[in-house]
Amino acid sequence: NALLGEILRNQVEPQGLVLDEKGAVAGALPLDARFKAETTEMIRFHAVLGAIVSQDVDGMEAGDNGSRLFRVMSGFSAPAHSSSIVRPGTTREDSDQLKYWSPADAVVSRSLTERLVALEQVSLNAKELAAAMGKASSDPKPLEDLLARLPESVGTRSSEDFAAVLAQVRSIALALEQGKTRLSARDYELLLDLRVTQVSNLLKANPALAAALQSAASEEGASPQLVQLLSSASLVTEQGLVFGNIELLARMLQMLHPELKR
Repeated sequence: NALLGEILRNQVEPQGLVLDEKGAVAGALPLDARFKAETTEMIRFHAVLGAIVSQDVDGMEAGDNGSRLFRVMSGFSAPAHSSSIVRPGTTREDSDQLKYWSPADAVVSRSLTERLVALEQVSLNAKELAAAMGKASSDPKPLEDLLARLPESVGTRSSEDFAAVLAQVRSIALALEQGKTRLSARDYELLLDLRVTQVSNLLKANPALAAALQSAASEEGASPQLVQLLSSASLVTEQGLVFGNIELLARMLQMLHPELKR
């Protein structure tokens, strides 16, 4: 269930296998952000299938049914106590927009809806984040206040941690700039691919920083290396992937349990 959740949130943690002296698998070793662990549409579809269909079993207690952790309800009106979401680019006030929400015990699907809300919030505050980030070295309070207003699922909400990840990204951009003149074209492309993966993984865990950097990179005079590093860290793409998984979970649940349709 942990891996299914990572796939559906598009946050798969790269891992390698650890073998014992006999060559048998003894465990897993987390790999750093330089390694790719991408998901595809096929992987995401089978993750939904495994979450909703394969785990939908009857038992003595509700907790015996693992699919309950992944269930997403949908309808044109959501329960008053629920935290519902809508398709990115639309508003909850539109009566003809389908709403999606997670039941109380659906902890995995709730992590998806919370991530989507966080991505929407940082996208709306991208320019403010970029401006506060630019002044944080002399006056960190505006950045701290802005981060404190954002959902916890935006990643780091500490200005010190924010600055540490930012420094790491800038260091990578500087190394790329130096490598441009020192390396052959082929070696530079290999280095660029490695560093783009590293930055993409860093920013997946810190969408607030991703929004700030993307806003800053869109300004005139931005470092070409920074623009290249951010090429695969699109918040719009991330929102689309997460919402697509939420929508598919809801559709699959309605096909399997039409009695739950509102």
